[in-house]
Order: sequence, then C-alpha cells, then structure tokens
Amino acid sequence: MIKWLLYTLPESRRLHYLICLWIAMVIIPHYVLDMLFTIPMQFLNFICYDILYYYFLKNGHFGND
Repeated sequence: MIKWLLYTLPESRRLHYLICLWIAMVIIPHYVLDMLFTIPMQFLNFICYDILYYYFLKNGHFGND
C-alpha cells in the first residue's frame, strides 16, 4: 500500500498526470460542483487523486506506453 509514495511517473505520462490533476483539483470542484475546498480538503483531494492515478496506471487502465 505504501508503494505509491515512492513511485516515479514515467516520462511519457507526466503531461497526462498534470492535466488530470488540474481537472481533478480545479475544474471539477470549482466549475462543475460549484464549490471551493479548504486547504485540508485540497490536500485530501490530492492524496486520493494520486493513489487512484497510481492504481489505474499500475493496472493498465490508461493503455500501453
């Protein structure tokens, strides 16, 4: 369960990660749900996003590199 902390993104997935991060942290909460998160909720949102991205990347849900 701790492996995601030490994982480094492949070079080919960095732009994908940053775009998805921007969508998950800014676009969906602010423009779709019309809400603003506090700093602890932003941090929790980032941790959940990072764990889910690692899980989907390791299980091959984003396609082959």
